[in-house]
Amino acid sequence: MSVHDRKLRFGICGLGFMGRTYFTHLRDHSRARVAALCDRDPDRRAGRWNDAVGNLDAAAASPTSDGVFASCAEFDELLAREDVDVVAITLPTSQHADLTVRAFSAGKHVLCEKPMALTVADCDRMIAAARSARRTLMIAQCIRFWPQYEVIKREVDAGAIGAVRMASLRRIASPPTYSAGGWLMRAEQSGGAAFDLHVHDVDFAQHLLGIPESVSAIGRVGASGGVDHVHAHYRYADGRFALIEGGWERHAPWPFVMEITVNGEDGTLHWNMNDGRQVLKF
Repeated sequence: MSVHDRKLRFGICGLGFMGRTYFTHLRDHSRARVAALCDRDPDRRAGRWNDAVGNLDAAAASPTSDGVFASCAEFDELLAREDVDVVAITLPTSQHADLTVRAFSAGKHVLCEKPMALTVADCDRMIAAARSARRTLMIAQCIRFWPQYEVIKREVDAGAIGAVRMASLRRIASPPTYSAGGWLMRAEQSGGAAFDLHVHDVDFAQHLLGIPESVSAIGRVGASGGVDHVHAHYRYADGRFALIEGGWERHAPWPFVMEITVNGEDGTLHWNMNDGRQVLKF
């Protein structure tokens, strides 16, 4: 059996909301196998993680319902395992760079939760470590693979609405007070909404339209100590533009909202997560 035929063996480090989400989907993926779990909390290692909640409803499997999974408390123990090909890092953003570099030093591939890191220097360090180790680094920018966003990307690339003139992307929430220990509301760990929330639409806008010629933005420093609401305007050399808004300053129980509109010469594509599952075409 070649390396391309066998399942990739994952070790998941960090068993909060995203860690349990990774576990559920990797467990069900035909090309993946969960080899080990890593967290300093013994309850989380045992699969008692229903208190780990996020901004979306997500069914979570428990390792105790699927048999026994190897587990460890320390990252170095995970790196020492020969049955782990890929380390999935689902810990606060401030830890991403150091753990990624250590994983590459141990010869592992890395799937790292977004955002990549809090500084350009740390991002560069992660990329350099991947190249030096000749291993793969993937940042889990999940919106590229979100079904409705995939539809929009395919439609635009196929010319279904003609040449794109503009795009509008919004991602709005109330403060993420659900995170373990409140780390999302501490900019030194999360970067604030501009890093943790707005990054989704920054990434997708560039995935859809390419790198802009210029960017202007205005934002507000909020309770996290970082920019917790931002409006950005992307301008392209050919006259296209994108308007991107993101923030988590709405008062609870404001519902989580993600929305995208793409306007072309021949039509418009629109999707709002709270209006239904279908992308609308006008």
